[in-house]
Amino acid sequence: FHQMFVIAIIFAGVFSPLLSTFSFSSERVNGTLEFLRLSPMPTLSIVIGKMFAPAWSLLKFAGLLLLLGVVFGACAGLDPANISLALLCIVLSCATVHAIGAYFASFTTLGRGFGSLVGLGTVTFFFYILPMGSWQERGFPFLAFLSPWGAMDALFWKNFSWSMRYTQEPQFLGYVGAVKFYVLGFHLLAFSMLSWAAARKLDAPERPALPRRGWCVVWLFGLITTLGIVANGVATYKNSAGMRLPPVQPGAQWDVGAAALAVAGACICILALLDHPHHRDSELAAECERLARSSGAAPQFRL
Repeated sequence: FHQMFVIAIIFAGVFSPLLSTFSFSSERVNGTLEFLRLSPMPTLSIVIGKMFAPAWSLLKFAGLLLLLGVVFGACAGLDPANISLALLCIVLSCATVHAIGAYFASFTTLGRGFGSLVGLGTVTFFFYILPMGSWQERGFPFLAFLSPWGAMDALFWKNFSWSMRYTQEPQFLGYVGAVKFYVLGFHLLAFSMLSWAAARKLDAPERPALPRRGWCVVWLFGLITTLGIVANGVATYKNSAGMRLPPVQPGAQWDVGAAALAVAGACICILALLDHPHHRDSELAAECERLARSSGAAPQFRL
């Protein structure tokens, strides 16, 4: 079971996104992507197709490994709820990584497409590793399930020996069953936003990848995450022996939630500023349009 799931994560979450991103970047570098855009398909459909079609054989092989792993896990007597949750985390996180690669491929062609591979590899590394450190603080363990490796470690391996590790039960908004819904919501939001941003960048490179309402949705999800952390801090936990742990002081947990919201808000503001187009030509065109609207008269040209 473990071997099948690990190999599936490597193929679907590491090799397949790199191959799809390189194919997407090569289409942009060689100029062949413009022929695809002449088809009646919308740009979003082209982006989603380029996410998965180049590595379809690897994805089918990874899907077969996951099915075999589910069979082996059931025969070994593992908890079906844990198997289904691990399967959900793996599939959704791999789809999100594909969307990250498509966004980088539509955003830059640096180094004839290899710049997007470097960006994808860097972001994927931190996306897989950082959530696993959330077990250090009470109220944050549900974030570990955003990474497929964190989900496997939390559900089956339990390899790390940190002081607070596995002495608290993962919850979201104070409920254990809400963790899977948070993971589902995060990946659906990330996949849809990144796909939409990649399509917008291909249609008009001079405009932002996400409009203001898109960044408001991202900030709202960050606010919901912070409220979940606060609710987890005032809830009761059970350790590995089944003993209930007393909740932390509500005031201290509100401080932690405020700090988390401040960090998330700062990151969103920085990303929104980086996403804003700063090209001189686009800024000059926008200024000319503003002056034309303020004058109230249509410009007249003479030959």
